[in-house]
Amino acid sequence: MSIPTNGTSIPTRRVIVDDTDAQIQYVGPWQVDSRGSQDRVGNFGPTFQGTLHGVVHTSATFSFLYEGTDSKVFGTLQAVNQSGAIDPRWTCSIDDRIVPISPIIPYPLNNWPLCDFTSIGAGVHNITVRIVSEQKHFWLDYIDYVPSPNPTIPTKPAFAQIDDQDNSIFYDDSWSRMGDISMYTSRPGGRMTTNFTGTGVSWYGFIPTELSHPSSLATYSIDDEAPIPFVLHGIPASDPESPSLYNQEFFQTPLLPYGNHTLTVVHNGNDEQTPLTLDRLVVLDHTANTVAVQTADIPLNTSSTAAPSGANSQSAPLSSGSIAGAVIGALLLLALLIVGFIFGRRWYRKRSRPIIQPLPGFVPPSEPRAPLDLDTTPNRYSVELEERMQTYGTLTPVHVRRRSRHFNPEVRSTITSMDFDLEPPPPLQHAAMTTANTEQARGSMLSQADMSPVPGRSTGLEVYGEVERLGATSRSTDALNGAEMDPYSSGYPFARASPGISPYEQLVAATKAEEARRSQRKSRGRHRQDPGYQ
Repeated sequence: MSIPTNGTSIPTRRVIVDDTDAQIQYVGPWQVDSRGSQDRVGNFGPTFQGTLHGVVHTSATFSFLYEGTDSKVFGTLQAVNQSGAIDPRWTCSIDDRIVPISPIIPYPLNNWPLCDFTSIGAGVHNITVRIVSEQKHFWLDYIDYVPSPNPTIPTKPAFAQIDDQDNSIFYDDSWSRMGDISMYTSRPGGRMTTNFTGTGVSWYGFIPTELSHPSSLATYSIDDEAPIPFVLHGIPASDPESPSLYNQEFFQTPLLPYGNHTLTVVHNGNDEQTPLTLDRLVVLDHTANTVAVQTADIPLNTSSTAAPSGANSQSAPLSSGSIAGAVIGALLLLALLIVGFIFGRRWYRKRSRPIIQPLPGFVPPSEPRAPLDLDTTPNRYSVELEERMQTYGTLTPVHVRRRSRHFNPEVRSTITSMDFDLEPPPPLQHAAMTTANTEQARGSMLSQADMSPVPGRSTGLEVYGEVERLGATSRSTDALNGAEMDPYSSGYPFARASPGISPYEQLVAATKAEEARRSQRKSRGRHRQDPGYQ
């Protein structure tokens, strides 16, 4: 037969706030112990959720604001009375009113009430605890309080406590009350059923040293699913005089979808084995809006002072997700650095690559042209051009090698591109007769007849001979006897362009013809045909 608890009304369920909850405000060099270094201290069970906040060798403060009535502060007690002095020392106050602390015993214990605020009216309250530590740690584990039935600021706590006397729990007739501590059963098949709303639940009981010590078995099931076994470890046989063990977590369900669930627990032991006890149920709600604080945000004390049970190991272990995230972040950063180095190197090479500039004197076609200055000097090809015109009537070279002529420095002049536009061409001008050029002048007069092209050959040089003959008839004999053409002061003979020959080609042909005639006169007027021409 299933019976409810003896209570006639549903007690108000207390809310548990763990030390890692962001609602607790810490001031000072607090340390975080998430490795359970104090879990084996005393016989009041391990720490809640395996975490503690501690401080040593300094002063510190923490505060907590809540809306409700009664509240308590739990932690690990390590106070030692040395000549009447307690270390560490702390004061408890609520709403700036100091409240006496709970009695201190000279034994280290977990889950000890450090501050007890009872008979507090409903409303918003602020808990403040100030600590001074010289040699021993002060450890905070959790805070619990009774929330207001109608809070002005709705909250959704991460942990809610269901007492063993809560009317939502149904026991069969095998269950009995053990003093004012808990409910228990030693019969096989003893059953308990309750409903809860959340994402999981943990079962807390105690192991009495007054009853049988051998371990026993029990099962639990969620929503009529297959039962899951768990072991009830009794008092160790090696220490039969051990005191009772309190605040023992017998099992914790896997993470469940948030909602209403049914928990059923069955005892499979007997009177010769450890009984199944229930002190409280802690309902978990992983969708709560009270987010746990990150341990990395709390400064760690690196003091090397010894503490019991490995209390110096204060750094929190990294989860596999944190390690994977760090590795992925490092790889992404390395990839970005490599890509940046490659692109930066390409950019630097492109920037430092030499730029090919035009050669000195180069004028792009789109820019205005400067006058063309050609410095002409008789050379080995002077006679070739003349003889090529006389023989073939064209200036196109046939790429035939020939013997070099003597260099003739007598004729030198400058041609500019502006001379091509003169209409009509300027006449020949002759320098005055001097003693230095008398013989040259006579030779020049005698060679006036040679200015005409070779008979029988039609070339573009006919105009040149015609211009010379016209110039010769207009000058008197006396003037010719006393003058010689000065190549440096006289203009070149010009004529209108004949068909097929440009003005530039006419100019070049005339210049080369003059050079050839002078060279021939020095060779006594002998005309030799170049054997290189075919």
